[in-house]
Amino acid sequence: MKKSDIKPGDFVKVLNNGDFHTIVQIKNVYDRYIETSHGIYNAETLACRVNRNCVISGIVKWEDQHGMDGLGGLGT
Repeated sequence: MKKSDIKPGDFVKVLNNGDFHTIVQIKNVYDRYIETSHGIYNAETLACRVNRNCVISGIVKWEDQHGMDGLGGLGT
């Protein structure tokens, strides 16, 4: 995955030492860093600036498994 694949509003998964850690939302993408809902990540390495063991690993795609609108069939 590259910085160019990530855009504001995307949800991305974060791994800690290779294991799933959390899902965060991208707020802004700058030349040198990526701002998320839970911290700042290095744009080149995709590693967290506070804990370098945490790395952005991919974009999360939300899919509805039952063809519903996400409200359990209640409609809007």
